[in-house]
Amino acid sequence: MTRPEELLAFHDGKFPGNAFLGLEGGRVLFSNGTHFSVSADGGITWNEPYAGLDENGEPLTLTNCSLVQLSGGAIGMATKRTRPGTTRLYESQMVFRRSEDEGRTWSRLTLMNHWMLAAHALNDTMIRTQSGRIILPVYFGIGQGGFHQEGAPFPGGYVDGVFVSTSAHFYDPHFTASYVIYSDDEGETWQKNSDGELLVIMEYGGRWELTNEPTLVEYAPGKLLMILRTRLGRMYQAWSEDDGDTWTRPEPTQLAGTQAPAQIRRFPDTGHLLVVWTQQSEAEIKRGLIRTRLSTAISRNQGRIWEHFQNLESIHE
Repeated sequence: MTRPEELLAFHDGKFPGNAFLGLEGGRVLFSNGTHFSVSADGGITWNEPYAGLDENGEPLTLTNCSLVQLSGGAIGMATKRTRPGTTRLYESQMVFRRSEDEGRTWSRLTLMNHWMLAAHALNDTMIRTQSGRIILPVYFGIGQGGFHQEGAPFPGGYVDGVFVSTSAHFYDPHFTASYVIYSDDEGETWQKNSDGELLVIMEYGGRWELTNEPTLVEYAPGKLLMILRTRLGRMYQAWSEDDGDTWTRPEPTQLAGTQAPAQIRRFPDTGHLLVVWTQQSEAEIKRGLIRTRLSTAISRNQGRIWEHFQNLESIHE
């Protein structure tokens, strides 16, 4: 870490796909879509996890969780499931449930992308804007096969004489594009943004590049910034000035990185933005060093300039 002496707590959680939500009295709720836990001291310590139950009293089994505060103290949760009847990789759906008891029991699910494209979502990306609109940035994919292109190389390096792959799905053969789903009625019904899907236009009539795993933040009433994952060595970004209904064309940020997602938040006291992402240089990526550094940066002007770079975790000196 850049400043390890300022670390307050480190949690090596056993549940993947985590999401967090502030509760009344300064408490924090954690979930991965199946299990829930509460912290009374701002995330320093946590109580024992408890399983969430669906409308039939059965344990929840969904993943890629996001949480949002609803009116009256209720909690909304978006999670992912594979579309019933298929095993295709990108045939997924986002579903929404409501809880009145901090995640112990949940309502029947509502399909969020009904009559829409398939939808995946990075965990912990759903927000509620100042207008009351609930927004979830999502992405869909097209293509055959699995996460690794058949016959493609595996990036990686030698550790103690043994080759270790860091490929993940770096050679993913699918094409993906992003959009947003939003609700103006507490999650009862959902619709998508009106101006189409966000992808990177490299040259008009020529090459296009994918985007996926978007995350977004409201930096002023009705004004949003979205950060997008690409394969271009940079995080990309887009803005909305109408509460998420339309978006600018994605453009590169200053944030160099490998193909991995980011998370973005707003500091309530200053309005500055914080981004956390996997920072890698072009030279490191060419050497097969992928996802070896987790970094942060601050923007004081809605994502136009990023500064105050620090490392949360790195295997480099």
